[in-house]
Amino acid sequence: MIEHGIICKADEVRAWLRGKTQIRRAVKQTICDKSQYDLEPGDVFWDIDGLRRAKESRGRNKSASGELTYEMVKSPFGVPGDVIWVKEKWRPLICMFTNELVGACFRWRGGGRTFNDKHRGSDGIDDTWPFRSSTQMPRWAATIVREIVSVRVERLWDISQVDIWKEGTVVPWPEPGTMRDGAMKIMREAMQRLWNARNKPEDAWEHNCWVFVAEVKEMTGD
Repeated sequence: MIEHGIICKADEVRAWLRGKTQIRRAVKQTICDKSQYDLEPGDVFWDIDGLRRAKESRGRNKSASGELTYEMVKSPFGVPGDVIWVKEKWRPLICMFTNELVGACFRWRGGGRTFNDKHRGSDGIDDTWPFRSSTQMPRWAATIVREIVSVRVERLWDISQVDIWKEGTVVPWPEPGTMRDGAMKIMREAMQRLWNARNKPEDAWEHNCWVFVAEVKEMTGD
């Protein structure tokens, strides 16, 4: 089991707290549409086994040197059985008596706190430090931890109505009489706004990029 820290913005942190069970991240590599016979070293392509990268063989077998071999492109979530933990905006909580870092306060959760094993229940906590970037958040401070159940690759627009709910998307209630015909349109528009807010450029949804999709479940006994 490997743990992977995943940076999340405010809306996604709130989605986790609402029960989000699915997460998407854009595939950074450009996926080519060449046939297997036209591939060159470095090309990333999609086949039935998932995303793979072509590379030149450099093995001891000289007769095979220069031929292409293939390796799987790893997802940012790892593989089923791995763990992701959410890195969010935080600020340190410092013990005023020992000057040690004893806890963390979270910006997007109304000042919610967590403490590490150095906290001894003292009231002398200095919580006036400025908020820090999510990239600097330590693992012990994570309170949103999930186990990976499955990972797949698909186009962004392939997202289903069920998937949009699993993403923790807040969907406006449709007008009376539009539930059957307009519900999916309303849900996709909500997901579009969410995706554009999380990704660059501002019209990222329109690119219909390839995405890694992970199904997750809550950890027990973390």
